[in-house]
Amino acid sequence: MLDCMRTHAVTLTLLLSVAPAVAAPPDVGDLVRVMRTVLEPSRPSVRKMAITISAESGEATKWVAGQARKPSPDGDRILVAILAPADQKGAAYLLREVPNQANDEEWVYLPVVRRVRKILPLESFRSFLDSDFTLWDLGLVDVRATYTFLREETRDDVHAYVIQEVPLGALRTWYYSRVVTWLAADSSLPLERDFHDPAGVLWKVETFQQVTTVNGVPTPLALRMEDRQSGRSTS
Repeated sequence: MLDCMRTHAVTLTLLLSVAPAVAAPPDVGDLVRVMRTVLEPSRPSVRKMAITISAESGEATKWVAGQARKPSPDGDRILVAILAPADQKGAAYLLREVPNQANDEEWVYLPVVRRVRKILPLESFRSFLDSDFTLWDLGLVDVRATYTFLREETRDDVHAYVIQEVPLGALRTWYYSRVVTWLAADSSLPLERDFHDPAGVLWKVETFQQVTTVNGVPTPLALRMEDRQSGRSTS
């Protein structure tokens, strides 16, 4: 009987030794930093945006804006200037990410009054141009938030990492309790971002479309934000 027990012990050891190792999940901090590098290249960039806001009734409102992004040691900056319609032309919004500070700094210039006004943190969550985006949605990838790796799965035939973001500060969680992002494993570009309201209910869904390579960097040429609670959407 002793010899039989030894045989079973050897067999068990062999089975354990050939079992495949379970790969450790990727570091969520690394995923977020790479995503930011891809979405916000280190060199300055400019782009032109056509904004279409569709109501549930089918009516559409259109805006045209120019956007400039510039990295800087004292805080990356995004400038958005309205180009059309004519009665809104010249309005501009400037966002500066402040290192080691919970809230970014934002300003708005209104040509009607010819004045620059600093935007309060709460105003960052107001609708941008009456669209389904806010200034916060159009801002920089926030590496100061709390991120959690949830799982890996296939999304639209793409291998994706699913990560959860809890915005930094009570003010931001008052507007979004959490944001879940599907991140393409090959390009580090977001495929989809789901925004949940303070009660934890799905509120808005942002999708990244028409990915092409610009100056060697995979770049989404179209964004769509769908408000699941109101039936509106903005492209």
